[in-house]
Amino acid sequence: MGSIVATETSTVTFISVPGFAYGTNFTFLQLVMGYMIGRVTVVLLFVPAYFRGELLTVYQLLGQRFGTGVKRFASGLFLLTRSMADGFRLFATGLVLAVLLLTLPDVDAAARAYAPSIDPKLTVLIASVLIMGVATILYTYLGGMAAVIWTDVAQLVVYLAGAVVAAILLLKAIPGGWAEVVRVGSAAGRFQVFDFTWTSRAATPSGRA
Repeated sequence: MGSIVATETSTVTFISVPGFAYGTNFTFLQLVMGYMIGRVTVVLLFVPAYFRGELLTVYQLLGQRFGTGVKRFASGLFLLTRSMADGFRLFATGLVLAVLLLTLPDVDAAARAYAPSIDPKLTVLIASVLIMGVATILYTYLGGMAAVIWTDVAQLVVYLAGAVVAAILLLKAIPGGWAEVVRVGSAAGRFQVFDFTWTSRAATPSGRA
């Protein structure tokens, strides 16, 4: 389960969702609640049907119901969109790694020496993406599914522990601590979870909705 959660909550999720919540409120959690309801529905209704029909993927079902053409189109579309999404996640993770590498001494100078005609930040970013891509291919090829699962679990532990540490440090840095956070956040409507209105509110120039 930890592997599944870590797979779904990529770097994009881990960085962008807190930023969205900081700029608006907690209504993004409604989407997560929908995920939970949808998964319970899938487990109760669709998984038993898979086992009864000896099916491994939904594309087999599409092939049986609508023919091979629909099956190939749907699976090809999934592979295309998934590759684009994974590429974006890899790029976003590369940005984070590049920032960390650029804080190290001599990295900027090494990047300038290796590729003098290219912005050193871009050089480090390309190197970061290549490093992560090659490392992922190697441990997946050598360790198989077990390596993928345990790497995801390690990733989950690392970023959850990092989130806890970051929260503690931030609370210590805020005068008044958690009580002040609750007071200011409640006054600004940042702790709102449910929003059942049909129209979205436009953001003001200050960024508040």
